[in-house]
Amino acid sequence: MRITPESRPRWRSWPAASNIYKGIIIVARGDVLFKNGAVVLADTVLFKSDVLVKEGKIAEVGTDLRVPRGAEVIDSTGHHISPGFIDIHIHGAAGHMFEFSDAEGYGAIASTIARHGTTGFLATLAVLPHEGTLSAVKTAMEFARADEGNGAKCVGIHLEGPYLSPEMPGAQNVMAMRGADIREANEYLRAADGMIKLMTLAPEIEGALELIAELRRRGVVSAAGHSNATFEQMRQAVQAGLTHTSHTYNAMRPLHHREPGTVGAALVMDLLSSELIADGHHVAPAAADVLLRCKPRDKVVLITDAVAALGLPEGDHDFLGMPVAVKGGAVRLKGSQNLAGSVLTQDVAIRNLFTWFPKIPLREIFLMASLNPAKAIGIEQRKGQIAEGKDADIILVDEHFEVSLTMVEGRIVYRRQ
Repeated sequence: MRITPESRPRWRSWPAASNIYKGIIIVARGDVLFKNGAVVLADTVLFKSDVLVKEGKIAEVGTDLRVPRGAEVIDSTGHHISPGFIDIHIHGAAGHMFEFSDAEGYGAIASTIARHGTTGFLATLAVLPHEGTLSAVKTAMEFARADEGNGAKCVGIHLEGPYLSPEMPGAQNVMAMRGADIREANEYLRAADGMIKLMTLAPEIEGALELIAELRRRGVVSAAGHSNATFEQMRQAVQAGLTHTSHTYNAMRPLHHREPGTVGAALVMDLLSSELIADGHHVAPAAADVLLRCKPRDKVVLITDAVAALGLPEGDHDFLGMPVAVKGGAVRLKGSQNLAGSVLTQDVAIRNLFTWFPKIPLREIFLMASLNPAKAIGIEQRKGQIAEGKDADIILVDEHFEVSLTMVEGRIVYRRQ
């Protein structure tokens, strides 16, 4: 996605943005018993089993659970009862981008992605000048703190930049990229009040290794992305504390038999968790297969990298001052094949992977969009799996990989009509 600072975009030019929330139902939190579904756990699937939710937490998992007085019983026959999806790399939806949105825009995005099974997300901010980033960070922090529970929950912030390589810009704003600056980064961290969970940077740029070490000290995950780093530079970055790669394959130094590059490091360094955009446009299924064969399965993280076009009709639009065409599940700069973000949703990503690789257990694919991202950003103690005491972030997914219900911390925020 290309983000330009000239002006706040006028999203009213995107048609039908106000009509995409049909089916959202807000239900007061109460005890809920999911009955007779296939419960996706971290290590197995329990068939014909139940999940009891009390006071926003998972209270019990088993078979033939007793119905508490006053609890809503949800017949889950024919569905997987899965942990909700966590999208740690998403820029927007429903005509809104996090970089320029207010609370209303955040709410629209959160409601839209909840329809597709996402229960938690990192508000991802692309490259902006200093004041623009600072303002966007403050807005994200305020929304996360005041979350009213009407959609997916903002569990933190992902800064995708500004310390990226102009040699691998993707669709980002090269003019706003800059060398790593610990003082500036600390200003963002203070403004976010602990909400920055992930920062994508180019490990080879000046000051990056020192910043990676500082972020590690502050409890923030560093990711390699928009990077031309060599394999050796990636090795040094991992030693400094790097643990993640952003949208693997995209906007990074490719694999070469004499210089494995950033991609080669992502494939063979098992310490690294690696994001994958499984829309079939950003990464060919065969390349996704290589990643899945090389990485430990619990280190693959499904993301969408979605932008404002998600949830809007196909056709031509003006996107942050650039003409783009939305067609066939892809967003491209008009008149070219260059991608400008995605319109992928996590339920579609799950379906794509299972279609491409039917030999991979479905449980493992579900976890690539739930527990794996939770582990990648260090929130697995609360989120990402169905287990007693965890937040009740639960989705019902039918045999066609369509989401029938989304629950966020015990509150049903979407129920298919």
